[in-house]
Amino acid sequence: MPNATPASPSISVVISTLNRGPLLRNCLAALKYQHYENFEVVVVNGPSTDDSEAVIAAFGDAIKTARIAEANLSKSRNAGIALCDGDIVAFLDDDAYAEPQWLSTIASGYADPSVGGVGTRVYDPSGFAWQTNPFTVDQYYNADFERRPPVWAFEFTDSDTIPHILGASSSFRRDLLHRIGGFDEEIEYFLDESEVCRRIKETGHLIRFLDHGAAVHHKFASGVTRDERKILTYPYPVVKNKFYVCLSDALRADRSVADALQACETFHQGLLADARWHLDHGGISEREFAHFVSELNRGRQDGLERADAAARKSARFPQGPSARGFLRFPTLLPPARQQTFCFVSRYLPATSPGGVARFMFDLAEGFAARGHEVHLITAGKANHVDFRDGLWTHTLGEAEVEAQRGKPPLRSGAGSTNVAWARAAYGEVQRLRETRRVDLVVAPAWDQEGLYCALDRSLPTVVSMNTTFRTYADIERQRLDADTVQELIPLEEQYLRAARYIHANSRATAQHVQQFFGPRGDDLVIVGHGCRDLAHPPPPRPARPPGDASCTLLYLSRLEKRKGTDTFLAALPALLAAHPGLRVRIAGRNAYAGDPQHDHEANFFARHPGLRGRVSFLGEVSDAAAEAEFAQADLFCVPSRYESFGIVYLEAMRHGLPVVACQVGGVPDIVTAEVGLLVPPGQVEPLRQALDRLVADEPLRRAMSTAARQRFTSEFEHQVIVDKTLAAFERLMAGAPAAAQPAPAPTPAATGAPGARA
Repeated sequence: MPNATPASPSISVVISTLNRGPLLRNCLAALKYQHYENFEVVVVNGPSTDDSEAVIAAFGDAIKTARIAEANLSKSRNAGIALCDGDIVAFLDDDAYAEPQWLSTIASGYADPSVGGVGTRVYDPSGFAWQTNPFTVDQYYNADFERRPPVWAFEFTDSDTIPHILGASSSFRRDLLHRIGGFDEEIEYFLDESEVCRRIKETGHLIRFLDHGAAVHHKFASGVTRDERKILTYPYPVVKNKFYVCLSDALRADRSVADALQACETFHQGLLADARWHLDHGGISEREFAHFVSELNRGRQDGLERADAAARKSARFPQGPSARGFLRFPTLLPPARQQTFCFVSRYLPATSPGGVARFMFDLAEGFAARGHEVHLITAGKANHVDFRDGLWTHTLGEAEVEAQRGKPPLRSGAGSTNVAWARAAYGEVQRLRETRRVDLVVAPAWDQEGLYCALDRSLPTVVSMNTTFRTYADIERQRLDADTVQELIPLEEQYLRAARYIHANSRATAQHVQQFFGPRGDDLVIVGHGCRDLAHPPPPRPARPPGDASCTLLYLSRLEKRKGTDTFLAALPALLAAHPGLRVRIAGRNAYAGDPQHDHEANFFARHPGLRGRVSFLGEVSDAAAEAEFAQADLFCVPSRYESFGIVYLEAMRHGLPVVACQVGGVPDIVTAEVGLLVPPGQVEPLRQALDRLVADEPLRRAMSTAARQRFTSEFEHQVIVDKTLAAFERLMAGAPAAAQPAPAPTPAATGAPGARA
């Protein structure tokens, strides 16, 4: 028997599914993150023809399963109820994803023993608005779309109007479901949960809609009655069940059948008018309209006949526990408390090749894989919330961000864009805080993405350091307009000084922060970045045959001054002259595209035409192409003038490549003497000598290759870094004071930085 108490009743979650395999997979995956642990999961499949069975099989003995041969939601739900052993039966649609506190919210509604059914809020497919819900229905099941919660005035058992709860997130006491015979199997779709709500009310119990706490996100996939256009194309069960349920209730309760019939006829005409509107406005074709009318009229006739028969198709459920008993669903809750993290990253790896986007995304996924509730706030075309692989991704649309532009007005495009994004991201964090505690916001230093979060002293925010704009401007000042420099440097300073916590990715970064942005103590942690290992790790590099002096040198990064592209190119002619077997491959986006003065390829071959064929400029390459370049290279070099860390060196070491880089920033934390050579930045001859040494010494390259691969896997592999970073963040949070109330909007500093969003 489940270990249940009045405060934590055992809950059985029933999911009915039909040809929605991918959505079902995410639906079940989201349940692994429930805070509430006293629950089981029952999946009823059928009659599916897609991969739903494979999805269900992947969960093995963790769930109970049943199958039906008919597309009838009430029959499916009754089959699920028959397998349930929980005190409460909660119904979740297969195209809905439950927030982690969903079951805790439902359980709270049953603290009152007079409550027989509980429903929660349901988000529409965007995740930013509530799904249209008639919060009450009258005795004829007419929906009231104007009324808004609270609806406690209609909870009384003698009220003809009752609270309405959406089937996508509804629940009832199991003993009451048994008492009323479950769902009426005459009702294949539409009014199924509404009829149950009225029956539950007739037992003397209340139906309660909870307008607080966690919700579910309903993706609203096409189904039996609506297609991918979200248009009602198959009205038969809708109108049939309207006539059947309304008239059956009137007959059973000895109410006016004429009034009930009039309500049904009005509903029938409303559906017809809606279909005609879609026809007139090009939503459906003449043929679709004719079919609609035919099914509408057939449904009306069948509904009248079924009501006249007055035979509810109730289910009979077995008494006592099911064959398997209560089967607690395994969750991914961490050993200690589940934390809620909000990552802010304007770009994702799919939209930006930069290391910052990749690191933030990988870290967010890593925290989620360890059972934490993780939200990633990013930018895109339109507002959208989705759940995948344990991660809640909140995409803020262009209009959402643009609405924040000019608050306050800034002169530079970069400053205006950065501030608008920071305001929009902060607004989304605040929206999350309305329904849950946010334990930590994680935002990158670059572009001041977490500026408003840091300025809100009630919101714990850690800034994950990378190269600061101050450092970048020192190197690339000639490329930057004066307004950008004058605005972004003060914005960055205010951001980093306001941040409650700092995550430095190297010892050099920690020193840089304290030198330019104020002293730090226990509120600063140092943990390097990492990257995922290869699906198929490279084998040890074999010795080359005698006389084979071939060698491939790879440069893979942006082509710009900060990355030392000019120094690298200047070292090549002499190096190539000394080693006839050397080939050089240069991949990366030209940061100065459109500027003839910085056309690296044209300028290099204009000065060294004889090197065509030995030096290849590949331009920006895909991730797959980049991996292929690493795999065929023998030696890697990006002589950056500054790197706060240098993920690209980890990517090279992951492939077992010796590295030649510069003694700057965080690079010495990565490239030790065992795995490569370090030289002073911006100096051609020391770089040439280091490259010459490794090109000429193939045994040394092989020794460094082995050491590079070992150092990567033991110190910088993704899982290792996730564990180190999570432990560091938990230490920060453990030392944090109790969460305060939201602070007043911060006042803009004299630097011109904005205040917090009002």
